[in-house]
Amino acid sequence: MIYQCLVESLGQRSSFQWSRRNRAGFRVSSGGAHGVTSPTFNFVFTLLLLVALSCSAQTVKVNRVSPLGLKAGETTTLTLDGSAMTGATNLWLTIPAEVRLLTNTTSRSQFTVRIPKDTTPQIAALRVHGPSGASALQTVLIDDIATAAKASTNKSPASARLLLPPIAVEGNAEENTSAYFALDLKKGQRLSLEVYGSRLGSQIDSLVRILDARGRERAYAEDDPVGGTDSRLSFTAPETGRFIAEVRDTAWAGGDKLFYRMRIGEFPLARAPFPMAGDAGKKLTAILAGDGIEESRVTLTMPDDAGPTPVGNFTARGRRAGPAGIVSIPASDLPIQLETEPNNTSSNATRIVWPGSVQGRFQKPDDVDWYEFAAKSGDKVLVNGQTRSLGSGCDLSIELFDSSGKRIAGTKPTSADEGIFTNRIAQTGTYRLRVEELNRFGGPGFSYQIDVERASPKIVVRVDSDLVEATIGGTNMVKVFAKRTDYDGPIRIELVQSVDGVQVTGSIPEKKDEGEVKLTIEPSLAAGQFRVLRLKATSDDAAGLSVGVVTAASSSAAPTRKKPKPTATTTEIGWYDTVGVSIMAVPSKP
Repeated sequence: MIYQCLVESLGQRSSFQWSRRNRAGFRVSSGGAHGVTSPTFNFVFTLLLLVALSCSAQTVKVNRVSPLGLKAGETTTLTLDGSAMTGATNLWLTIPAEVRLLTNTTSRSQFTVRIPKDTTPQIAALRVHGPSGASALQTVLIDDIATAAKASTNKSPASARLLLPPIAVEGNAEENTSAYFALDLKKGQRLSLEVYGSRLGSQIDSLVRILDARGRERAYAEDDPVGGTDSRLSFTAPETGRFIAEVRDTAWAGGDKLFYRMRIGEFPLARAPFPMAGDAGKKLTAILAGDGIEESRVTLTMPDDAGPTPVGNFTARGRRAGPAGIVSIPASDLPIQLETEPNNTSSNATRIVWPGSVQGRFQKPDDVDWYEFAAKSGDKVLVNGQTRSLGSGCDLSIELFDSSGKRIAGTKPTSADEGIFTNRIAQTGTYRLRVEELNRFGGPGFSYQIDVERASPKIVVRVDSDLVEATIGGTNMVKVFAKRTDYDGPIRIELVQSVDGVQVTGSIPEKKDEGEVKLTIEPSLAAGQFRVLRLKATSDDAAGLSVGVVTAASSSAAPTRKKPKPTATTTEIGWYDTVGVSIMAVPSKP
């Protein structure tokens, strides 16, 4: 059985925790094992980066991408500025696109990029590459909103640049300075402002305000359950007139690494969809709610486990024609069950099967949900809540009761995680979970997921880079590292699915914490080509073995400069589960 890997955010806490790939991006959560009986246990591990961009090993370096947004259906001139870019004449993207090289120098590669009109707005990744190597992952927004020309004089409300929505503006935060944009609105007109910064790898921790003509603050937004440190704001004009939108970094910081793209228009700001995740490879009908949208349903097919990304992307549409709200939803590797109302007492608890995930909503304040499951004496149950990491604004309180109604375990309200505990079952019988919002809040945005799994031996496997610069016929070795819990056996490393021109062999020996993977590049490939790998680890030794993954900051994410902040749900993008292989020219003999 193949186990999808789990992802954890390094730097958010010092203790080691488990995290499933469908919590991805760089969030903190916990996971556990599936119950299995097969003698062979495979587990997919996400291949993530140990170093930030500044210490990455790649030869080609990109410092800036402009613009940050590519409009679907149009051709955009994309400029990548950096160093050692001579020969970086190819552009790889995670979505289909027509690409043509315009210029290439040691400090710049420039392309025209045409995104098909029917492409769903989403965050996408790219690399520039050639015979001399490839760059780290960079991120851009595939959008249905055009980008305004950059302004440099809008540093005060009086000099605010007038915008005609829908429009997107791009810029960099400057120290002790805000950027201002003027908006002429009619009474009752609703407008959304959404910043894409940290979700595109920026260090900005954005703040957005709406001021009226007299300079009075009429709306304010900072951190957001869906956007993380990227601000999202919905504003309805109380009267007809001119209003000023202000954007800056919360700490008044500035610099080239604090870039942003702000979308402005009458598009919906959708909250976390319900369900908040879908079964991999299956159809999902999700309920959407949020500012500027009536509760509606969207149906999509979730990506398959073996596919290039574990995230489904779709759009939220409002009452009026216009730009869309951008929504993503992760694929789950545990079967998903939904609560059945009414389930607000122990006597009408929703019956669930475990291992599995259950998703529910606190539909109103003071709502309480009950679930029950059967367990046997000696079972070790791992209960793990998911809320903020999936874009929900609620905090969970979860309690476990035995068949007599006695509380035997529960979450700690003071813990920094999203609600997790383990318990060894003393007697065979029926057990119940009581779930409530810690602050008794409720409403469409207060949804949650709870994984109920078997706690068992675990392994976390990671690699030392998401990019390998490999030569044809050469020896190309990649280090892999394991963190073990109750398992000392050998681990094999293999491809999830075959990749043209690349062979993979490798292992981590018994009782060892590191090993090597050998990449063999076949002669059919040529210098300048690029391949993307997803790997799995397998073991024949231990029944019930499960896997987790420890991640570091990705090569497209900026190093943390502040205290930990919320992580945006749309940071969960599947190519952080991959290793790129740049086929390089064989060095000439001296």
